[in-house]
Amino acid sequence: MDLNKVFEAFVTPQTVVVCLAVYLLTFVIRKIAEGVWKGAKESRLWREVWLPIGPIANGAFVGAVAKTFVWPSIVGTSLSGRIMYGAICGVFSGFLYNRIRAWLQSAPAKVAVPVKGATPAPVETGLPPAASDPPPADAPADPPADDKTPPTGRS
Repeated sequence: MDLNKVFEAFVTPQTVVVCLAVYLLTFVIRKIAEGVWKGAKESRLWREVWLPIGPIANGAFVGAVAKTFVWPSIVGTSLSGRIMYGAICGVFSGFLYNRIRAWLQSAPAKVAVPVKGATPAPVETGLPPAASDPPPADAPADPPADDKTPPTGRS
């Protein structure tokens, strides 16, 4: 089997539509479940079973139910092919959701809302200071050299 043809079959507008359908279905189910079940976010079953498996199951569900969707030619009219294709799109959808969410949560910049008459707080960027930045005013001065330092030959 030619891998280029498999890649071309999966990188199509249909794949994007199926991945978005999986994301939307998972999002709606997640919001409804978290609204009804108040302890869902703290539940180990919810975090370690449903959230990772949910997009895959929803993708398989979309593949089984959406019979009139314009599926890629590699899937054809096979029910098992559509289910597998939907499950694979669910894996991609879940993976991209987790990566984008982690990337957005790790963004170092914090937005501060200005308050009239208040002095703005410095923005924490999480980055070390540049070498050209002056030391803070409350930083200790360099300690004096002790007598055990070897002479440098300069006076």
